[in-house]
Amino acid sequence: MRGLALALCLGAASSFLLRPAPSARGLLGRRAAVSAAPAAAPTSGWDRAAWAKGYTTPRDELSVQLESSSLPDDLVGTYFRNGHAQFEVGSDRVMHPFDADGMVAAATFMGNGTCYFRNRFVRTRGFQDEQRAGKMLYPGQFGNARPFWDSKKTKNVANTNVIWWGGRLLALWEGGQPYKLDPLSLGTAGATDLLNVVPKDQSMSAHPRFDANSGRLVAYGYKPNPLTGTALRMFEFDADFNLMPPLKSPKGTPAKVVEATVPGVFGLFHDCVVTENFIAFTASPQGLGDLGSAGLDLLLGKKSPGESIKFDASKPAQILVFRRDGAGDPSKPYKVIDVDTHFNFHYANAFEEGGKLVMDTVRADRLELGNGAKGKKDGEPIWESVDFAEEVPASNLWRYTLDLSGDGKLVSREQLSLRALDFPVVNKRVSGKKHRFVWANCGGDGETSAPPQGIVRIDTEKGMGAEQSWFPPPHQFCGEPCFARRQSQPDASPEAQAEDDGYILTYVVDGEASSTDLVVLDASDLAKGPVARLPLGTNLPHGLHGSFAEDITPTVDELKKAKVLLKMYERKSKEWNQVDAASVASESSSSLAKKESMVAEKAAAWHWKRLTRREGGLRRTKERAGPVNYGKHQRRSSSRSGQSRNFLAARVEVLSPVSHL
Repeated sequence: MRGLALALCLGAASSFLLRPAPSARGLLGRRAAVSAAPAAAPTSGWDRAAWAKGYTTPRDELSVQLESSSLPDDLVGTYFRNGHAQFEVGSDRVMHPFDADGMVAAATFMGNGTCYFRNRFVRTRGFQDEQRAGKMLYPGQFGNARPFWDSKKTKNVANTNVIWWGGRLLALWEGGQPYKLDPLSLGTAGATDLLNVVPKDQSMSAHPRFDANSGRLVAYGYKPNPLTGTALRMFEFDADFNLMPPLKSPKGTPAKVVEATVPGVFGLFHDCVVTENFIAFTASPQGLGDLGSAGLDLLLGKKSPGESIKFDASKPAQILVFRRDGAGDPSKPYKVIDVDTHFNFHYANAFEEGGKLVMDTVRADRLELGNGAKGKKDGEPIWESVDFAEEVPASNLWRYTLDLSGDGKLVSREQLSLRALDFPVVNKRVSGKKHRFVWANCGGDGETSAPPQGIVRIDTEKGMGAEQSWFPPPHQFCGEPCFARRQSQPDASPEAQAEDDGYILTYVVDGEASSTDLVVLDASDLAKGPVARLPLGTNLPHGLHGSFAEDITPTVDELKKAKVLLKMYERKSKEWNQVDAASVASESSSSLAKKESMVAEKAAAWHWKRLTRREGGLRRTKERAGPVNYGKHQRRSSSRSGQSRNFLAARVEVLSPVSHL
């Protein structure tokens, strides 16, 4: 049943679910009331063949320095993005992209015309098992079904999102624990339980939400059960990743995970919205249908969990609203508000106004996981047969306003854009507060369902007539937009800036050239096109979610050293990243001066020995090394040897699998 807890929600919304993965090469081979408005203007369409090539396994894992005089000086920090990227293991092809192993990409902007790019697969246990075996060993959640006697447990593909919070970089997948990474090298430390907040038998959603009102990170995990309903676990962290008590609790209230069960709901809670006082989910009407038949198909490997889900269009969707402070009747921990029948994967944002909850959601008429393509043949990946216009419902941005007094009720719903779109984002400083602007991926066929291709900015105050958009040529496809504020005055408060004063970052996949570019757009004026465009030198597939970290600002030298130290660390470890062992010697000896490399290797070996003696060694090494900040790299020692030891200690500390955090 844990596989069902995936909620078939590893990523995009229904209008963008099915992206192709044709031939690919090995892991490291070379290369309610609708506002009246004009219809969304059609664009130039999209190239299906080029779109299909966007689901090819990357040729390379890179760590390279890029230069461009067009890069803005006031863009400083690191853009992280995650996504499905391994579309075959040996001769076995992945049948649905959401089952592909994740790859995290990172681009650090220095503010001086330099950007340092790196991309790397997340080395989960399942990833390593299958790479060593040269074939698939685990059942998929959306395809690649296997009978129970011929498969291992669910594989954590760590492919959906990546966040930087509390000094930790986490790759997320909502069917299991987060995976901890090094923000400099992108090396994988391993799964983390976040100090027992997310035990091995539980999960953390790929869509935690930042609450700008309290400064907390609000996260959750869930398990749908067709018999008992959906079990929810909600938890909040402060800026140092400490578990917190319920919001506004009296001083001394212990920190805790809030648990609740929603009976009669087979929840697919891929995303949530968080406001100053509430956390809300959409419970759309789906289930497994005939449990006996569905269960037998799962056991015999005839269907994957995703292929077993059925949407019931005869029932309404429901909004579940929980109080974050735990107040109210304990026997009724949440309100249930019926709304029109629909499905949603993603929200843009939500806020409270005049006693009402206002939420902007990406709404589709039904759930479509891509497993019902009319022309699909046995053994054929879904992207080879899907017809977007005929089979995939378009998803649009809608605003729902709820009255939370009494039992609660729907006040109004309003369509904010006619475009087929998904992956909406807002400026982080208005997360959980009233916002004006939403940026999103939009399709290339106007109102008709299509893969994400361009970027649109929606002005929720001025309406549809004020939309801005930018589209690349038909054979190129943008990923999720990511907002990064302009740092012309780094010490100024973000609240003092205009809400759209910043940049939109995205990767653009070129299917014709089998290449990918990093694109920077002006968030306030998309129509003028890219401010900067940097070819990466490899192909990144269509991706999923990401984030921007202003305080990850290492130097180029530190990033190069982190790469070398990762290779040396892999050589020391017997259980970790074994697929790269053969390439260690040549890369490490050529990347740094010989003397510095020898010193670094001895220091890394010493730290590794100390850290693996026992779990407590981690914190003692941290204290001995002194405080390390990824942006300023503060150190107690001013000598070169002291700096090297501190830098090494920080890297090994991040990568060590003995750490729960």
